Amino acid sequence: MLYTVHELISKKLYSEQAIFYTLVARFDLKPPTEGEVMGKAYEITVWKPHVGKRAEFLKGMNEVAAIFKEVGVSDIKIIEGVAGKDVGNVVVIQTFKNLTDNGKVNDAIGDNAKMKAWMKKHGKDDVATLVSHDLYADM
Repeated sequence: MLYTVHELISKKLYSEQAIFYTLVARFDLKPPTEGEVMGKAYEITVWKPHVGKRAEFLKGMNEVAAIFKEVGVSDIKIIEGVAGKDVGNVVVIQTFKNLTDNGKVNDAIGDNAKMKAWMKKHGKDDVATLVSHDLYADM
């Protein structure tokens, strides 16, 4: 079923796939086929480390980044906000070949034994607050 963007938001139907196909239908766009080249995809996550926990957070984030890269994330940058709304926050930018790759890699991360072991050991660590997590794609 296709919804308007307003309906997606008001009904809290936030799946990227639902929004993507709604926009494709709404603007009469032709979605790329599996064989077509699509632009890169980027997951951008912003974290606010807790006071006194920054080093612990960064150590864990680097461990997770290594697992993510091993599973298939093309590139990961961990940077610090130095001006604007994210001053002092840690910004993690993951790059994927395209949106399809993003979905496949995220599924693989969820099934990865190393990631499961890391989550079992660190899943309840309280070292940072999630500020935002968004998905973008080249136009």
